[in-house]
Amino acid sequence: SVPKETVMGLFRDLRGVVSAAGNRRPYGLVFDWLYPAHFPVILKCLEAWSDTPDVTTPLLKFVAEFVQNKTQRLSFDLSSPNGILLFREVSKVLVTHGTAVLQKGDVPDIYHHKYKGIWICLQILTRALAGNYVNFGVFGLYGDSALEDALKISLKMALSIPLNDIIAYKKLSKSFYSLVDVLCEHHTSVIASCEQSTFVFLMTALETGLKALDVTISSQCAAALNHLAAYYFRHVVAAIDVNSPPPAAQALAEHIRQ
Repeated sequence: SVPKETVMGLFRDLRGVVSAAGNRRPYGLVFDWLYPAHFPVILKCLEAWSDTPDVTTPLLKFVAEFVQNKTQRLSFDLSSPNGILLFREVSKVLVTHGTAVLQKGDVPDIYHHKYKGIWICLQILTRALAGNYVNFGVFGLYGDSALEDALKISLKMALSIPLNDIIAYKKLSKSFYSLVDVLCEHHTSVIASCEQSTFVFLMTALETGLKALDVTISSQCAAALNHLAAYYFRHVVAAIDVNSPPPAAQALAEHIRQ
């Protein structure tokens, strides 16, 4: 049995190492060292200490740092599958933590035991989706569920939090609205195809966010709505074949009608 303090210290140190890898070469060395040899250990730690936020928080923060494409350090060769392989690992992390956190009942400190891990997970997914190092079309082409699994569990985590709480906790609201903005821009079909209750929740959240005092959040909400409106106009209103729009566009039109 490894003391939790050792695991906490390990992931804090690893986060520092990755944070210092400011360009492609040092990041590539760290990536080759960690993957594929050590990533299974990361998942095992997440599973073993799933109910211990003192461990899961530094672990998730390390992953959030690892997937952040700052200064374009995640620049793999065109023939390299590393971007796809990295996202697969990200998906496993999100599903593992998300499944555990959604099963939690009443906890004494809901932010520490639940919300903090969720906002870090949303930040991880946002950074991975916006990092521009993964060709997401590959997952659907080869029947790989990694992207779908990551999106589903992340939306479930977000929807498990009352909107008032999302607004009340600053870091949570920033992660939530950043993810919704990225989804509306790059994965509009995911938002359009979601269930009616989910779509209503997201639109209500965007409406609330437009009135936020934080300029970053209100700007993200305006941008997200603009992406949705552009998608609707492009595929429904101004479509070449108005009788057969894409399924996601049909779903969006149905949401709007309701």
